[in-house]
Amino acid sequence: AIYRPTKSKGLAEQMKGRGCRPLRGCVTSTMSREERVAAIAASAKPDCMVIDLVGVTGMADCASTAQIIAEGKEDVVIERANRNMLAKKPGESLDAEEEVRKAQREIDEEREQAKEAARLRREEERRREDFIARRREAMKASVTYTSRPVVQGHGAKQRVSPFSHKAAMMQYGKYRGKKLSEVPSAYLQRITTWDQARWQWKRQAQDELKRRAGTAPRAGDNGQRPKTYASADDINRLLQESWQ
Repeated sequence: AIYRPTKSKGLAEQMKGRGCRPLRGCVTSTMSREERVAAIAASAKPDCMVIDLVGVTGMADCASTAQIIAEGKEDVVIERANRNMLAKKPGESLDAEEEVRKAQREIDEEREQAKEAARLRREEERRREDFIARRREAMKASVTYTSRPVVQGHGAKQRVSPFSHKAAMMQYGKYRGKKLSEVPSAYLQRITTWDQARWQWKRQAQDELKRRAGTAPRAGDNGQRPKTYASADDINRLLQESWQ
């Protein structure tokens, strides 16, 4: 039985070889190999059982004490028992059977801890998913859309009157929803003389009446207010005329 841990391969072979020595006087140096084997087999010591308690012999078929005691148990239990016994300090008492039981307890505890940790992770994941689901159910989404007309090519904001040619539609009054060009001149004339009408309404009504009469001022004429155009084509045409 080998009890001594060592990293020296030569020392390990020496310890193993001591148990394999034949009995004194059983063999002589003049015998052949076959004669030596026959003499040993016929002696009172025909064989030798080597028990490696610390795993230093390197023999694959050499059983350790833990393997003998823990026969039928898992390999991890035997490996843990061997490792625990090797970790013992010199002179410290060692009970192989207790070490096997201790290894089994340690492995069982580690497995239980792993199961509990996995259960806690699953529980935490379930709580997180439930929390997200409740948050989604409690969410209320609302969308408000607004629009603003801009000056073509610049992106600048511009207030557009309901009577503007750019607005193109009447948004107030009797002819609400109709194009500005379809509103009767008499109605536009009434707006220009209506005291309660906004000045923007009056101005746009006057511009529309002048446009119909063909007397609307052109852009750049003596500093007068430019004519209001109804389409992008008219604006492009005005730009071309200004460059000329």
